[in-house]
Amino acid sequence: MGRRLFHLSLQLVLLLLLGTLLVATGDPYPKRTLARKADPVEIPGKELPALLGSALEEIRLIALQNGEWVPIPVQIDERKEVRAGSGEHLIDYVFPCGPSSEKDGDPTFDSNDLAVFLAKDLGDRGQPADLPLKGNALEEIEITDPTDGSRGWAYMFRGGPEAEASGKDYVKYSDSERSVEATGYRVEFSRESPLFFQSIYIGGAMDACQRNMQDILGPLQLGIQGAVFFHSLHFEKTGSDFRSRVQAWIDGPVRVIRRTENKVYLIWGLYSPSKIQDTTFYPDHFFSPIHLASPMELGRLITYGEIRASAGLAPRGAGTLFFSSLNQDGCIVDGVFSEQERRIWTAGQAWYATSGTCGTLFNRLILKRQLPVEVELYYRDDPISPDPPEGRITRIGNAGYQLTNLAALGKGDYDLVFHTFISVPYHRGDENAFLDVVDRPLEWRSRVLENPAPN
Repeated sequence: MGRRLFHLSLQLVLLLLLGTLLVATGDPYPKRTLARKADPVEIPGKELPALLGSALEEIRLIALQNGEWVPIPVQIDERKEVRAGSGEHLIDYVFPCGPSSEKDGDPTFDSNDLAVFLAKDLGDRGQPADLPLKGNALEEIEITDPTDGSRGWAYMFRGGPEAEASGKDYVKYSDSERSVEATGYRVEFSRESPLFFQSIYIGGAMDACQRNMQDILGPLQLGIQGAVFFHSLHFEKTGSDFRSRVQAWIDGPVRVIRRTENKVYLIWGLYSPSKIQDTTFYPDHFFSPIHLASPMELGRLITYGEIRASAGLAPRGAGTLFFSSLNQDGCIVDGVFSEQERRIWTAGQAWYATSGTCGTLFNRLILKRQLPVEVELYYRDDPISPDPPEGRITRIGNAGYQLTNLAALGKGDYDLVFHTFISVPYHRGDENAFLDVVDRPLEWRSRVLENPAPN
């Protein structure tokens, strides 16, 4: 019995020594392995306690890239607590620009504010002793891809006058030009109804494309139609029935958030109550929310109803390819509605895309909660036949989504989001980078580091 205990004790000692050796030989300062680039990272101020109370202009973010400490873009979006009409307390952005601009009651970095940066700028893990600045509040931020465990790092601190800022500005908003311009695309909004885009330009990896972005999409087409009183009275609404105005915006180096106030014409000079929409633009993609509010079970009011939102290609778009999640071999967009295009599955399409030599425009409709309506892909490549309810001739490659069976909607609020992503010319599998932004978001953790004091 004593010999057996001796052998067990010896095995435990060997295991402990082996474990200690593995820990000792592991690299405590590994290189970045994270491959994802387009994903944004948002960290609330309450998770960065070392920086609370800092002046916003003093906050810096650096990453260790190729053995050098490099300042990278970070954006601080101020937020405040507001009380909704229902009495619920919510967190809302403070918009510093525009007709409805305002100031935060606390101008310093507080627990409600958001620090925003991009995965593309992350670097290797560094040693605090090697940081270029000493004696400042310091947070190490580690970002992990939940799909494979790959990681990247950045370091946030409160800098003084000598602390260099990045100087990069990935996204810019111009209210006078009604446009958002990013590194890979440009969106121009309708003058008559600023809620909707007028055209989208993209510029891919080719130098010629970047110098002269190609207009790939024309105006957004929105159609709402239905019937009430057992089909005895039909109604139709288009984008021209909407009234909207730009309220305010946030324009930082990492993203633009544009707020509009919108309402739709009903009947006899009456409009619906105003609704607020915030559209967010990043360097490679943007989110356009859609809010549906049903004051009652719609089946009590309408017999049927449907909504379609789509956009056709600009004239130079002829010859590009159309893809979708169940059609990854592609169809040629040329204004002739071919038999192959007619056979495109419309149900169960997780995404669709138009791709040419200057890049790919991915689109996706995200449901924030399960809807009882039917959601299908809409696609037409026929510039001759007009489409209801607009009654106008559509452009080539007109694609989008349509929601039918609206009569099944119950009372309540329903949120949907259009996610648009710009990438290089399409190859099978490229859509994963687009889908992962929402479906498999990056994970983060932060920790306060003891930054050595100045020498």
